[in-house]
Amino acid sequence: MNSSDSIQAIAIIPAAGIGSRMKAEIPKQYLQCAGHPIIWHSLARFQNCQWIQKIYVPLADDDPYWEELIGTEFNKVITLTGGDSRAQSVMNALDRASDDYQENTWVFVHDAARPCLGEEDLELLKSELLKNIKPGVILVNKVNDTVKSVNDNGVIQSTIDRTSLWCALTPQVFPLGILRLALAQTEPAKITDEASAIELTGAEPIVLQGNSRNIKVTRPEDLELAELYLSKMNNE
Repeated sequence: MNSSDSIQAIAIIPAAGIGSRMKAEIPKQYLQCAGHPIIWHSLARFQNCQWIQKIYVPLADDDPYWEELIGTEFNKVITLTGGDSRAQSVMNALDRASDDYQENTWVFVHDAARPCLGEEDLELLKSELLKNIKPGVILVNKVNDTVKSVNDNGVIQSTIDRTSLWCALTPQVFPLGILRLALAQTEPAKITDEASAIELTGAEPIVLQGNSRNIKVTRPEDLELAELYLSKMNNE
């Protein structure tokens, strides 16, 4: 369903991982950040987006935190069992969504630990999708630091030309049918994000530069920065 001002879209927020690099006692998506669990902020952004119909959240089979910390707060959310990898979790969500949505439905896949997604980035993606872009589009940021290739012994091998290097962000957006087929055709171990699965089929997604505040909480120091950004966003 495409019109001049609307799209048919759903979101998937994989949340079956543990985020070991955070070295926390609980999965990082449930750590407190600006008064709520990290994942709460991601969920709230899509919950408040009028043109997102449903939010599918794959969880670990033995997840003891969701009911206590999130529960039924968001009426768009459908939880399901995730997989052993991000790719499998997304595939499980696509399988569930395919019961209710057509293959041309746009699927926004977003990191649970990326709480600072702004409304302006969602609207940027929407405006591109209204052009019926296929096979999809992702948010990116330019690599600004000097990049080194380093061997296993910690020795610099070369300096890499960063002219064409971009960091992939989320959301990453693809038609349901195209993404489902791409994930089914590739090995989960080779997939670092949804775009990489699409790329392995020979397709070429496009990129849009996103807001630099849209960081992923990976290490403890990221949590403080995310709280700073969320405080600023809430006051804008």
